[in-house]
Amino acid sequence: MNPSNVIYSGFLLVAVTGALIHLIVSRHTLSLHRVAEILLVWTFVPLVGVPGLFSGMYHVFDPQQAAAAIGWQVSPFQREVGFGDLGIGILGILCARLRGLFWWATGIWSVVFLGGAAIGHIIEQRTTGNFAPGNAGVIFWLDILVPVLLIVLLPIYQLTKDRRAVHGAVQPA
Repeated sequence: MNPSNVIYSGFLLVAVTGALIHLIVSRHTLSLHRVAEILLVWTFVPLVGVPGLFSGMYHVFDPQQAAAAIGWQVSPFQREVGFGDLGIGILGILCARLRGLFWWATGIWSVVFLGGAAIGHIIEQRTTGNFAPGNAGVIFWLDILVPVLLIVLLPIYQLTKDRRAVHGAVQPA
């Protein structure tokens, strides 16, 4: 398996394992709001934050290898994408402590960027036959999965915020 696929599979494994353990440990005080909150934290930090930092450093400090993994030529635009990745990586990590509108802003950016990246991957796959690991591997599937999770979980988290005391113990927002 390609090294980037291994690394991104590791991010996914950490997210799933962490979320499951967190849900099990919290099972006696779970409400729908709390479940959404836990799943969002484990989406934002290991699936937005850490990969953003990793991808950003990869594009900025090793553009030749990053381009090769995606099946592209080296481009000065990689540096710009890299700094964008670093920015969203920092926001994703901060989601471990910050909530509310910060989550919405980070989520909207993530849905637009990652969803757009997924569309770009599909276009490249169909028009050029680019099935390089960085264009069609685990990264591609995470570019689909993460926006879907955020589109589903953020509204649930928001809509159940005032009702969290009805279905379980009151949890901090």
